[in-house]
Amino acid sequence: MNKRKNIACITIRPEAVYQQRVLNGLISQCNIYDYNLSVFSPFVDISHFFTDYLNGELNILNLINYDQFDAVVITPVPFIANGDSTFINGFLDKLRKECKKPIISLDYEFEGLYSVFTDDKISFKHITEHILDEHKCEKVYFLTGKEGFEISELRLSGFLEVYKERNIPVNKDYIFYGDFWYTSGEALAERIASGELEKPDAVICASDHMAIGLVNALVNAGYKVPDDIIVTGYDTCQEAITNSPSITTYIPEVSAMSARAVNLIREIIEPEEKIYPVSDNVESGLFIGGSCGCNVDAELHKKHLFSSLYRMNRNYGDKAILNNEDFGSLMESYMTENLTQAKSPLESLKLIYAHTYLLNPYKHFYMCLRPDWLDTESKLKTGYPDQMRCVIHSVPENSCDHVDSIIHCRNDNRDIFDTKLMRPDFNAETDEAQVCYYAPIHFSDDTLGYCVLVSDINSVSKSNFVFRNWVRNVNIALEMIRIQNQLISYSLVDSMTKLNNRRGMEMRINDLLCVAEPDDKVLAMVIDMDGLKHINDTYGHNEGDYAIMTIASVVRCITEGTEVCSRAGGDEFYILGVGKYTDDMLRDKITRFYNMIAEQNKISIKPFEVTGSIGYSIMPVSEVTSISPIIARADLSMYTSKLARRKKR
Repeated sequence: MNKRKNIACITIRPEAVYQQRVLNGLISQCNIYDYNLSVFSPFVDISHFFTDYLNGELNILNLINYDQFDAVVITPVPFIANGDSTFINGFLDKLRKECKKPIISLDYEFEGLYSVFTDDKISFKHITEHILDEHKCEKVYFLTGKEGFEISELRLSGFLEVYKERNIPVNKDYIFYGDFWYTSGEALAERIASGELEKPDAVICASDHMAIGLVNALVNAGYKVPDDIIVTGYDTCQEAITNSPSITTYIPEVSAMSARAVNLIREIIEPEEKIYPVSDNVESGLFIGGSCGCNVDAELHKKHLFSSLYRMNRNYGDKAILNNEDFGSLMESYMTENLTQAKSPLESLKLIYAHTYLLNPYKHFYMCLRPDWLDTESKLKTGYPDQMRCVIHSVPENSCDHVDSIIHCRNDNRDIFDTKLMRPDFNAETDEAQVCYYAPIHFSDDTLGYCVLVSDINSVSKSNFVFRNWVRNVNIALEMIRIQNQLISYSLVDSMTKLNNRRGMEMRINDLLCVAEPDDKVLAMVIDMDGLKHINDTYGHNEGDYAIMTIASVVRCITEGTEVCSRAGGDEFYILGVGKYTDDMLRDKITRFYNMIAEQNKISIKPFEVTGSIGYSIMPVSEVTSISPIIARADLSMYTSKLARRKKR
């Protein structure tokens, strides 16, 4: 049996309409060939105003281990902001150098890469023919994107070709350039409303957002759309469908184009295998809205509106609805408020796990964090550490993969894996091909890790607004618990020596007592430094601090296993433990203490020696009702030792 092929897709803002259509086509054709698909995508536009946040999002692209894939598909167009292709050109150049597998670029030509294109030209021929034939318009304006930009000119060329085929002269003054955004449509509307431009019969816009901006600005200026001016857009985005009036637009054949990209991959990596044609059922073509005057297909509108509905109330008896969570269910879950209740890192992870139902339907969910994610002083802005920790692995209860032993929330070292695998079971064989969505977890530009949402390749599940905002909630929750954990650690740790303070010691020994076995013994060792006042008075407090740190270092070295090491006060230290202690074991520990102190003094160039006294006490755990008596007994032992050593000197 041959290993299943793995395809990587690199995109940005995967919930956007163009990217969703790309994914539809990739998933559809990968399903036919039984290929796995892994999608790596930041959640925000490349022009996002919050630069540090954008950098935190973009870091997910550094996770990709190209050696694990047989081919890579990338969507450069969404990475271009207002015609500026600086980022994507730099990334593609880096990709070409690092990736030795076939790379397919969609709708963008780049030297050294294979390219597959959407036929925008034929789409705009159909739009133009509709305006001329169905509506008999004569004066038609065309509003496209940035002048000289490949997509802008390609869409314009479809309009121009229809006029050329019909021998209709084209008035260059009727062609306008913009930026594909609302503002371009608004600017054109203002010129029409002010009388600077004659009122046209129709305006064909090269994007829905320009069409929406134009329509709404014309309506605000007193024009009736479509009675006074017909307007069309392109892309069939949700905003165009929900606008009033809705926009007559065009569903481009992006899905078919991306499916053809998979066929191209098939030809390259499996040249001997059969190539299957792209399905004729891929959605594309003219979408009739209210902005052109044709009869609106209400059922088609309802179909496209369904995914954008905000439902405050749900029919939880309807499994079809229950297994497809929407944005309303996310908001009404009060996930953000629930996550802020966590009092510890583990509780935070458990609450995050409890909200994975909002991502239904899915097969597996992984949350992988860097091993030091709780360290607020450690920052990671670029790349990932060599190893990651899988802190959450969730499998829905109704899944055939449901096994209690693999559903966990942990914050220990049991689930460390090599980052180059990208997820713990990347190479595991599965009955069906899968689609995996990799999303960044970070706070601002500090990378904490990433999560992976896994579905069967034929599932309806895709990366969407729910997933995006769910991850945002997780980002905030993890940062809050990191700060909270750091503040708590400050209250439990001695700032100079970084050992536990008295409060931290008591908390940790109580945890050990809770899991003690009946035949265990409780250990208390008390270490007191000799002559700190003399060192402070004679050589200064900096030297006194050096002496304290020397004792602290030695105390830390003789602390073993689960024992608790603490600085109880100025020059006093404790070691507490629960276990199978004997007097011989503790006498050996004391010997090591004195030997290590002696070694430190040998290599020291200080004008004084650091010395200390140590005593201990052990007591059966069954006799311990409070830790104070055993510490008092150890303290007495220490003073006995100190007096004996003083007499000896």
